[in-house]
Amino acid sequence: MKTHVGPYRIEQMLGRGGMGVVYRGIHDHLGRQVAIKELAPELTQQPEFKDRFFAEARTQARLHHPNIVTVFDLLEEQGEFFIVMEYVAGRTCDELLNESAGRGWRAARCGDPARALPPVARAQRPVSSPKSVR
Repeated sequence: MKTHVGPYRIEQMLGRGGMGVVYRGIHDHLGRQVAIKELAPELTQQPEFKDRFFAEARTQARLHHPNIVTVFDLLEEQGEFFIVMEYVAGRTCDELLNESAGRGWRAARCGDPARALPPVARAQRPVSSPKSVR
């Protein structure tokens, strides 16, 4: 496992997904805990995945909503790509859903996903678009 990415010290792997791995880290100088998402090495050579990863970071960085983590940085280091974002401690939605299995999706208390849709739609709107999504 890596020990550093830029000014961030990696402390623990949090999870692995389809596009990469997420680590918990800490900024060396500021002491801020962060989540660091790494694009899987096998995907870095495929332009469409790299482009999607960068687009995800740019879109998420434009969002300001209490239910969406803040993006702090987008790094490239030795051909590897990382999104550095706000770290939120607690249980994962998977854990909450597993605990509430059979009691309906609202029992999981993952929040109301529909509340996050307007800010997501605004962030994905092309800059040149004359109409705003509300």
